[in-house]
Amino acid sequence: MKIANIIEEGRFGGPHERIIQISLPLSRYGIHTTVIYPILDSSFFSSKLRMNNIFSKQLPLSHLSKDVYNLLRFILSFAYETIILYKFIKTHKFDIIHCSGGSWQYKGILASRLAGIKNIWELNDTKQPVFIKILFRVISSLFANGYIVVGDRVHKYYFKKKIHKPVYNIPSPVDAHFFSPDIVTSDKYIDTLHGIKIISIGNISPVKGFEYLIFAFQILAQKFQHQDIHLIIVGNCFDSQKKYMLKLKNFKDNFKLANIHFYGYSKDVRPLLKASDIYVCSSIAEASSISIREAMSMKKPVIATDVGDNNQFVIENQTGYIVNAYNYELMAAKLDILIHNSELRCQLGKNARQIIVDNYHITKILQLQIEAYQNILSK
Repeated sequence: MKIANIIEEGRFGGPHERIIQISLPLSRYGIHTTVIYPILDSSFFSSKLRMNNIFSKQLPLSHLSKDVYNLLRFILSFAYETIILYKFIKTHKFDIIHCSGGSWQYKGILASRLAGIKNIWELNDTKQPVFIKILFRVISSLFANGYIVVGDRVHKYYFKKKIHKPVYNIPSPVDAHFFSPDIVTSDKYIDTLHGIKIISIGNISPVKGFEYLIFAFQILAQKFQHQDIHLIIVGNCFDSQKKYMLKLKNFKDNFKLANIHFYGYSKDVRPLLKASDIYVCSSIAEASSISIREAMSMKKPVIATDVGDNNQFVIENQTGYIVNAYNYELMAAKLDILIHNSELRCQLGKNARQIIVDNYHITKILQLQIEAYQNILSK
């Protein structure tokens, strides 16, 4: 079986990580993936694909953006780029076109129907402008053969009514053998920090709600004036988010929170997770967080906002705590509990890894992916 996995966004994020995690292992089952992705802003994604020996093709694809220049380019080049995609997938005779990255990835769906090739549309978001959602409904109802959703809330967000096309709920996988605290050493920088270390991982963006995590940390800092606690925020900051990063740094300076550390991007987060004590997800919108599950696989207790499918694997008093988005006071209270109880942190961390091994290990997710492809072909 030959799959073309198309993503129109070049900047590396969760969907790109999912593509890499799935593509290479599928080849062991006779399913060979070619990843099609844009030239612009994709140097890191390109290097990751090469590193993992995944077949790929760069094409001049532009992505949808709020920026006026990028939006205009997306509109003006839409037809041209769709034709380029059509010619490529038609020439290489793929069996299925897999469109990753969310509900605005229209070109791959249209190109697949022009080429007479079946497609599957992967949805991984729960927050889009109304016009994007409406356009998705129109295009998908006419041209999509089936859907992959990465969690129950994504399913409910897009398909409130019963539809007559197949929908497959396939969460993002975690390689529990790779994300194991037993095979890595702790990050040297974080090791030099004394006391409790709280970590959060994600590209710098307002949707990650990092300001609310900083507000929670301020409450803790006032309470633990004579005890060391540290907050480490790990993630890339793209040019479009420099104003938001400045806002976060201003909060740090205005609150005089010297123990907040903006670590920047890390190629391998496992040493950082191993060196830390508690993982926090403060997102105000999420679909199905890979970062949380990677932290759980590394035996970290988790405090997460009740967005996306977080409450399906962050289980109250078993693997961590769920708090409402924006509620930094409750987040601080839950952090307070874990800071004071090392035995509880250890037990929740052990439980967290077992949840991942039992439900989200990559071998189980691969089987779901294969079944989805086979069902789309057979219909």
